[in-house]
Amino acid sequence: GARAAELVALGVGRGSRGGVNLERSLELVEALLAVLRAGGAYVPLPPSYPRERVLAMLADSRAELVLGTASSATALGGFRGPLVRVDAPRATSAPAPSARGSADDLAYVIYTSGSTGKPKGVPVTHANLAHSTRARLAYYQRPVERYLLLSSFAFDSSVAGIFWTLVSGGTLVLPPEGFERELTQLPELIARERPSHLLGLPALWALVLEQAPASAVASLTTVIV
Repeated sequence: GARAAELVALGVGRGSRGGVNLERSLELVEALLAVLRAGGAYVPLPPSYPRERVLAMLADSRAELVLGTASSATALGGFRGPLVRVDAPRATSAPAPSARGSADDLAYVIYTSGSTGKPKGVPVTHANLAHSTRARLAYYQRPVERYLLLSSFAFDSSVAGIFWTLVSGGTLVLPPEGFERELTQLPELIARERPSHLLGLPALWALVLEQAPASAVASLTTVIV
């Protein structure tokens, strides 16, 4: 709430876009929710992306500011908007602003991979997000207790896990950044964190089935591939 109030004080509101340059973490989820609560739309900017690509996404999306860390200042050199440091004390302790915006306002802008050309921004409204989340609540009978978030927040599949989990009152399990490069650790992570839900590529799930004993994945009630 206080982070959203800080963004409002910086001018974020309906029609604003705020870039988020953070690794997978609690601060990342807080930043996404803060932009939405302030009335703006968030633009995922993974720190692993090349600087030129991030700057192009910032320009194309018309982002007015970026939420990031000290390293973002160096990585985003050339961006002229404010940098809101989530690893620094908040500039304000004001209470959360009232909900701002409507169903037709943008919630986020996701960029395509660019594998067939220049990455393209896909705008998604609050109505889109609400319908998508309600569909999951209606379709999947088992409520989310603990969701293992394997997707990058730059991909739309992450939105499914984040908001489906939060509106269900569940817990997001956030592996450390770079975990994708050490997927052989996934069975151990599942056994330790005991998630009830996960979403991943078929090859990823096949790896788990090959390497993990049944007892290690017994907590899983819903696996989406």
